[in-house]
Amino acid sequence: MIASNKLLAISFLISLWIFSSTTKASEQVLATITTDLNSLSYHFVVDSGEYQQVLDAFYIDNYNGSAQLNRDILPIENFISEGFIFPKKNGPNFVKISGENFDTALGGTISIDILTNAITGKRKTYNLNLSPGLSGWKLFYLGNEIHQIKVLGNKIPIIGLVGARELEIN
Repeated sequence: MIASNKLLAISFLISLWIFSSTTKASEQVLATITTDLNSLSYHFVVDSGEYQQVLDAFYIDNYNGSAQLNRDILPIENFISEGFIFPKKNGPNFVKISGENFDTALGGTISIDILTNAITGKRKTYNLNLSPGLSGWKLFYLGNEIHQIKVLGNKIPIIGLVGARELEIN
């Protein structure tokens, strides 16, 4: 009997640890964005309010390993009109995420625009769809639900990094 009580207590503590995070109940991680260039990762998060039916804001959480470095907040209006550029550095905008044909209750298209070559200015756009579901908001690419986006760097010998070669979307 004592062993089962210990097991129950340990299970409870593990559950608390797993479900405690920096996101509140109305927030949901849509996708984790990584790169083949460094250990930084980004969580693309949506805040859909108390009943998870209407989008309030998007966040980009920046991580180095498991340590959260910062959070950028992007209200829906700004997401649609300006988008979000990262990494935030002086120089060319390597990745821009923005909304198109967007409705806060129905979702819409999320465009990820990447700079493939800073020398030529060539860019490539990937269109994802954000849709509400029974268990929260879902992100889709080519009809498949996705959770991971990896940015692959485009390096040219002698010159170095000139952009993002492509995105691996899973």
